[in-house]
Amino acid sequence: MSSKMPSSNNIAQARRTVQQLRIEANIERIKVILVDTREQEEVRAFPGPLTREDLHKVDAISFAQNRADRCLTDEALQDKASAALLWNLLVLLCRQNGRIVGSDIAEQLLRDHRAPGQCAGELGDPGTASLIDLSEEGTAMGGSLDTTDLLTGEITHGTESREEALGKYTKLLLSGRKKEALEAAMGSGLWGHALFLASKMDNRSYTTVLNRFTGSLAVNDPLQTLFQLLSGRIPAVSTCCGSERWGDWKPHLAVILSNPTGDVELNQRAITTMGDTLATRGLIDAAHVCYLMARVPFGVYTVKSEKLVLLGSNHCLPFLQFTKNAAIQCTEVFEYCQLLGDPFFLIPSFQVYKFIYACRLLDYGLASQAFHYCEVIGKALLKQDVLPAVLVGELIKVLSSHCPPHYCTAL
Repeated sequence: MSSKMPSSNNIAQARRTVQQLRIEANIERIKVILVDTREQEEVRAFPGPLTREDLHKVDAISFAQNRADRCLTDEALQDKASAALLWNLLVLLCRQNGRIVGSDIAEQLLRDHRAPGQCAGELGDPGTASLIDLSEEGTAMGGSLDTTDLLTGEITHGTESREEALGKYTKLLLSGRKKEALEAAMGSGLWGHALFLASKMDNRSYTTVLNRFTGSLAVNDPLQTLFQLLSGRIPAVSTCCGSERWGDWKPHLAVILSNPTGDVELNQRAITTMGDTLATRGLIDAAHVCYLMARVPFGVYTVKSEKLVLLGSNHCLPFLQFTKNAAIQCTEVFEYCQLLGDPFFLIPSFQVYKFIYACRLLDYGLASQAFHYCEVIGKALLKQDVLPAVLVGELIKVLSSHCPPHYCTAL
C-alpha cells in the first residue's frame, strides 16, 4: 500500500504540472492572438501621445475624422449620430486651435438633423413648415387656410395669399379699425405687422401679440427655446430633450449657442441642464457635447455626481467598461486641442488614464510608445502643485521594471 502512494502523488503532481503548462501555453497563445486584435489595431492607429514634438496637427485631425466616420456605421453604439458629432467637434476644435465660437458649433450641429419644428408624434406634423426661418410663405403663400375668425368665432375655409391678407389688414387700418387690423394680422400670420402695430398701441396689446405669436409655435420649435432663454428662463427643452416626442436636440443647442444672452450663467445652466437630461436617457455622447459647450470641468471616477470624466464614456459603469481605449483617446484629443491654444492647459484627473493606456500599450507589445506616454505623464505631474502619490508610485514602478535607460535618464 505504501509503495503505491508515491506513485499516486507523482501522477497528481504530473497532472498539475501539465495543467500549469497548458495554462501558460494558453496565455502565450492569447498574447500572440492579442497582437492581431481590434484593440491592438486601434492603439496602433492612434498617433499618441499627442504632445510629442514630431506630431503634425493633421494627424490628429485625420484620426478624429476616421473615428467619426466609423461611429456612423458602428451598430454597437446607442446614438451613432451623437458619437460622430463628438468626434467632429474635436476636428473643429483642432483646426481652430481650441478656440471656437457658438456659430461655428451651431453649423456643425445643424448638419444631418431632422427639420427644426418637426418631430414625430403628438407635437409635430412632417408636412408642417418650420418657423425657425421666420418665413411666412408656408401660410401666407401656401394652400388651404382653415382659420377661426377672431371676431365672430366662425371657422373660415379657403385660400388667402399674402397680398390678400395684407390688403385686408391695410383696409382695416385705413378705416381706423386698429384692433380689428391687429386681429386680422395675427390671424393671417403677418406677425411682423402685428408686432409693430401693437408696439404703437399699448402694453396689453403688445403682450397679447407676443403671447399669441409664441403660442402659435410648436412647443418643440427651436424658436420657443430662444424666446424662453431671452426671457431669462431655462428653456423647457432643457428638461425634456432626448425623447422622440421632442425631436432632435441639436437645433435647440445650436440656437442657444448662436444667440448668447448677457447672462452667461443662464446660458451655461441651460446647456448643462440639457446635458443632464440627455445623460439620464443614456445619450452619453450627446450629453458630453453639451458639457463641453458649457465648459463643465473634468472630474474623477469615484465621485458619481461628476458630469464629465472621460469623453464618450459613462463613469457610472464598472471601471474596466468605463476606461475604454476610445474614451481615453477621445479625451486626449480634446486635451491636445486645448493645448494648441493654451500651452499650460492640463486636465489633472486625466493623467491616471494616460498611465492606464500606457500599461495597455506595454501589454500589446508597444513598449516605445508606452514609455513615451510615461515621459509625457511625468512632465504633466511636475506642473501640478500637489503630486498624486499613488500615480507617482505606480509610474516609478513601471519605469524601474520596464523602462530603457535613455527614457529613465530623460525623466
